[in-house]
Amino acid sequence: MTDSATTELKDKYIERYRRLHTGEEGFIQRGSPEQAIQTKSTPFELFSGIQFVRKFMDDMKNIVLREKSISLLDYGCGKGQHLWRTHDQFKHGVLGALGHGIREVRLYDPAVAAFSKPALNSNYQVVTCADVMEHVPAPAVQDVLEDIASKLCGESKHVYLLFSISRLPAFKSFADGENLHCTLRPMNWWADAISRAVLKPHTNADNPNRVVEVILYLTTESIVERRQWIVQK
Repeated sequence: MTDSATTELKDKYIERYRRLHTGEEGFIQRGSPEQAIQTKSTPFELFSGIQFVRKFMDDMKNIVLREKSISLLDYGCGKGQHLWRTHDQFKHGVLGALGHGIREVRLYDPAVAAFSKPALNSNYQVVTCADVMEHVPAPAVQDVLEDIASKLCGESKHVYLLFSISRLPAFKSFADGENLHCTLRPMNWWADAISRAVLKPHTNADNPNRVVEVILYLTTESIVERRQWIVQK
């Protein structure tokens, strides 16, 4: 697929998710009394960002313990409620739980107006991406992964990429019946794609000796697989 076609495809899906976020477009909820019922989204709850807490908090605590102070980009943050919203485990959201361990934080989501301005600087020691990539159409996956990897800080010797991805159909579909999880692939497929994105020359040209530590959670029918590996030239 050509670059222009990939861009057009991404823009199409971003617009659809923007409409879900705002409630302009309804969705089909699997398991509802009538499978075909269309439900307007609840703007506060849909794609709240809370998966960050459920998947990444233990790893984030370990990273902060190791690095003392980090800069963080949450790529595909949804509404970003995880940073401040009260959660069962944390009274003051992610930022409260990690204390002063995060010296800088940036939220990015092209489908949410408040966070849609691209993060142009590649100066983040940790980039997280929680339950996003399964929503990206397969022809655009590599392009998105390369954009994510390009945000890693070029000056740091050790940087981190954290992903959580589902291999299961979503409980929600677009109003036309298309499932929200459009790219369902096994662990090795995602690991290879992420490693290729990290090794793309422009993503780590500033520091060829940089170590990129990748942590990937993949949700399957029976378990949540976890894989951790190092990518280095």
